[in-house]
Amino acid sequence: MSDGCGLSRREILAVAAGGVAGAVLAPLTVKGAATRPAPGASSGAPEATPVTPKSAADGWLTTVKPADIADNTFRPITDQPIVLARNGDELYALSTKCTHMGCAVAPQPPRAVPEGKAPELACPCHGGHFSLSGANTKGPKNSPPTLKPLARYPLRLNKDGLIEVNPAAPVDPQAPGAVLTLKT
Repeated sequence: MSDGCGLSRREILAVAAGGVAGAVLAPLTVKGAATRPAPGASSGAPEATPVTPKSAADGWLTTVKPADIADNTFRPITDQPIVLARNGDELYALSTKCTHMGCAVAPQPPRAVPEGKAPELACPCHGGHFSLSGANTKGPKNSPPTLKPLARYPLRLNKDGLIEVNPAAPVDPQAPGAVLTLKT
């Protein structure tokens, strides 16, 4: 199906989903990385480049302090297929690849989150949803929640109190380091 301009319904939906995702995501730039404007932006902001970890030997990326991540939110890491998620005093580093077919998941737009509910990562391809901890809560379309949880990456706090993530080492959700529990 075409809109008369040569675009298919799927292409229109992909553009719309990208625009919504770009509007609701506040990218988290890895500390020390250069930044760049979003495609089509005219802000004159510097451009993001791939991140070189402080210590290439261990591969950990330094991000932000836990207080910089609001409760019940997701924060993407620039140039990484990873989001940081906070649920109360627990932090998670989750893959943004759906476990159904590998499509990129993104946080639901605020208007799509029912009042009193936590936001979820939604897959635009087949409607799967994932919680702040990465658990599958819905879909894919016309199916009960049967997907594997999103991959998690280990987290730690460095000596400066900044969250570090190891993007090269996905871990089991029950493994040490899969959840960073904050002291309250």
